[in-house]
Amino acid sequence: MRKPATFLLSMICSLPLAAQAVGAVAPMTIPLVVQACTPVIDAEYKGDKTQWGVCIAATQSFLTGVVGPPASTDNTDKTVGDLVLELAKLYRDGDVCKANPTELPDAISAAATFIVGTSEASSSAPPDASESAPIDQKALIEQISTTIKDCQTVETGAIETEAVPTVPSALAVSPN
Repeated sequence: MRKPATFLLSMICSLPLAAQAVGAVAPMTIPLVVQACTPVIDAEYKGDKTQWGVCIAATQSFLTGVVGPPASTDNTDKTVGDLVLELAKLYRDGDVCKANPTELPDAISAAATFIVGTSEASSSAPPDASESAPIDQKALIEQISTTIKDCQTVETGAIETEAVPTVPSALAVSPN
């Protein structure tokens, strides 16, 4: 019969690496999510996939802890936009991206699932000529994810962030 401490240790060691790395405490700020993701993404660009899932788990844990389940509050979109802006800065284009894909696009796609709506993009009423066209935040974030997954460097569009709540910020994904 195993001792309880040995059994507990064996159970912890059998958890997926992402669960072990993120642990029971979710990162509570965007900088802490980026801090969790940076070394993982750097290692993945170097071909080390042993920590795969840590960045995705940190992203999901943060958003679940801060805003609740996906699509649960109206202020979620700005938080997701801010997080995606920071995560996109971890992207590296060129040969390193093509040789060693990372979980970064999956983490960004995971963030997109928390978007509440499409910012009125699906409204049947045509926009007033004096208003700018509505923004489909979820589609733009998915476009960022696809751009990174395809190892491209292009301007992806605009997403709303807390920093500029009424004027969309342009996001140009470029290498660090």
